[in-house]
Amino acid sequence: MLELKRVKVDFYGNKTVLDINFEPGITLILGETGSLKTTILRVVGGIKEIEDGELILGGKNIEELSPKERNMSLVAAETLPTGGKTDRMLIRPLVMRGINKKEALIQAHTAAEKYALDLNKKIKDLTARERLSFVAARLMLRQTEVTMFDEPYHLFDDDRAVTDMIRSRGGYVLVTSCDGSDLGKLAPDYVVLLRRGEILQQGKTSEVLRSPKGKYVEMFLNI
Repeated sequence: MLELKRVKVDFYGNKTVLDINFEPGITLILGETGSLKTTILRVVGGIKEIEDGELILGGKNIEELSPKERNMSLVAAETLPTGGKTDRMLIRPLVMRGINKKEALIQAHTAAEKYALDLNKKIKDLTARERLSFVAARLMLRQTEVTMFDEPYHLFDDDRAVTDMIRSRGGYVLVTSCDGSDLGKLAPDYVVLLRRGEILQQGKTSEVLRSPKGKYVEMFLNI
């Protein structure tokens, strides 16, 4: 299990305490802009420091591990490369984690073939569709225990391809969204509802839809 146990974190100058249990499968983290969604991903990924509490993965406290040491991937606007050639940007995460360049290139060619990518093409010249394929290829190369997507339906314009990419991942998959209608697109296993830095409800999607806690949850999920 992936757990945030009494995790205290600074959120716009206020101290927020997070208690969330993530099960293997897809969890959709829903809330309006500024509701804590991206902060949760940053905490899990080790990008944002916590002031207190424990971050547990598989029974081990991973709080002291650097982002590089955590077996995780984050797809977000700030993590997408904007320069360099496709081959270099595909192998870079592998080389950073100790895979020799020759083996990394072999793996990159396999991924590029699967997603019809031109390894000689510059990242800045990729079409929108090719950029999405690049992200899917890079995820294929890094089979991480935790994969996080920050507003992917806003980041890319092909909803079906985005859904397929998300659903192809194993382990823990965390997806943020500010649009309740994404629940229908993704059909996640679990849902976490946030508002103004607080957790309103979390649990299996079927249970949340059957017994929403409050009018706001009903409204946000269009129940």
